[in-house]
Amino acid sequence: AYRDSLGENVGSHVAAIEADSGGERPVGFGLGLGAVEFGLGSAEQQEERPEAKALRQNALATLREVGRLLEGIEAGEISSRGGGADISFLMREGVPGLGLRTVGERYMHWHHTQADTLDKVDPQNLRRQIAALAVMAYVLADMPERLVDIPAPSPQP
Repeated sequence: AYRDSLGENVGSHVAAIEADSGGERPVGFGLGLGAVEFGLGSAEQQEERPEAKALRQNALATLREVGRLLEGIEAGEISSRGGGADISFLMREGVPGLGLRTVGERYMHWHHTQADTLDKVDPQNLRRQIAALAVMAYVLADMPERLVDIPAPSPQP
């Protein structure tokens, strides 16, 4: 419904960020390049495509500069393969996707169970996640150029 409400304005999104890894300590972000990943085939096929590789390398280099701002809270790691199911509909339209990554030590012990409750969230880790998300969102929104311009894939006949 959100994607549908945007219409042709989906291209005005600088990025989409998903935080769906629980309340553990954040370590950084993973990057997914939307139409590159969805429109240019599998990861193996992308490695063979110079345009996909160049877009990914340039975007990762930029994000690693942003990640340096998060080193003080040990959340500056930037890696490939980010985004997530909740933002995939935007990524398919060419919006770069980022996923907040955490240490992932215990989250799968209770993920989507009745034990998946707020008492599992360490307030200090939540503060770190909020800080990491705020810094990343602010910098991406304030950059003079877009992180990457990816043309939306052409509709398939």
